[in-house]
Amino acid sequence: MTAEPGRKDARIALHQPGQSAFLMYAMPSTSEQPRYVPTARLADEARMARIAAIAIAALFAFLYVRGIYSFRPLIEWEDLYRYVERFSLDPYYGMTVPQEFLDYATTEYGWQLIVRGAFDAGLDFEAVFALISMIAVGLCAHAILRVTNRPAVLLLLLNPALIDFFISQVRSALAVAIVLNFARKSLPVGIAAILLSSAIHTSMMLFMIPLFLNAMRLRSSADNPRNTPPAWFWLLVAVAIGTLLASFQTLILGAIGDRRASYADTDLSAGPLLTLAWTMIGIVGAVLTRHRSTWPGMAAFFMLAMFTVSSMFGLYSHRYAAFFMPLMAMSIGGTLTPTANRMAFFGVYAAFSLVYFSFWL
Repeated sequence: MTAEPGRKDARIALHQPGQSAFLMYAMPSTSEQPRYVPTARLADEARMARIAAIAIAALFAFLYVRGIYSFRPLIEWEDLYRYVERFSLDPYYGMTVPQEFLDYATTEYGWQLIVRGAFDAGLDFEAVFALISMIAVGLCAHAILRVTNRPAVLLLLLNPALIDFFISQVRSALAVAIVLNFARKSLPVGIAAILLSSAIHTSMMLFMIPLFLNAMRLRSSADNPRNTPPAWFWLLVAVAIGTLLASFQTLILGAIGDRRASYADTDLSAGPLLTLAWTMIGIVGAVLTRHRSTWPGMAAFFMLAMFTVSSMFGLYSHRYAAFFMPLMAMSIGGTLTPTANRMAFFGVYAAFSLVYFSFWL
């Protein structure tokens, strides 16, 4: 290719239309013919994409949380209401001082600092939890937009399981939102983000597995691109590990002294019909997406395996379904997934969500 007259030293870069910088790390390469764009224009496009993602995510988060609270006030969220009352009376409830390094994760010391800081500042806990929900939704939406460049994909977050997740399970929601935004950057940044978020909710350590699987995939592809395992191989490995961990999670939690090991005595599963429905959504997504072996894809199906197997054993599983769906949105909304596949998934998921809402409301 020849440079423009008088611009012999102009820098030229490869660029895929609508493709964010994240795709260089998390998404596989495409065989489509790229177009050549000056680096200065690339930088402007990337800057505008970042600004647009932040603005759209912030607006979506505000409307999402505001709309839900208008429709269903705090007092109707039983778990969250007890949480707010408990910390309003005693901000040091359940707090312990870490004695060892592992204690910072198992005692969720980061969350303790957030609650204590809110109390010391004299803030209203109802407003604090609503703000945390808004931040979690905004960060999650931002992560999806940075990967997909498609605001319509955010509609996949309109599901009873995710609404309950963002409003009622604020700790998990905030921690996941942090992981989704930073684990995609690079392996060291991803490790740091997971360690930080695990101080808010211990379950974030699970994200280490798909993170390292993705690193192995990238290394295999770089070292021996002709003989690297296919996408389905990495997906099946993630599902197999998720199945194994879910089967022994009670023993693992008990070994590290986590209080959730005692929950095994109570049936907290999602129920057979809901478990089957989420599993079918996952299977449809696995067939339709073209990003199965990327970090979002492997993480999504790893969490789906955790959800399905946990439900089979009568263990608490709703959280894993909520982990699964934002990752599935990042995967199905990726640039390599054909529009027809994406629309087919949206149709199946919309039908499932409408039925879910009919039972939930």
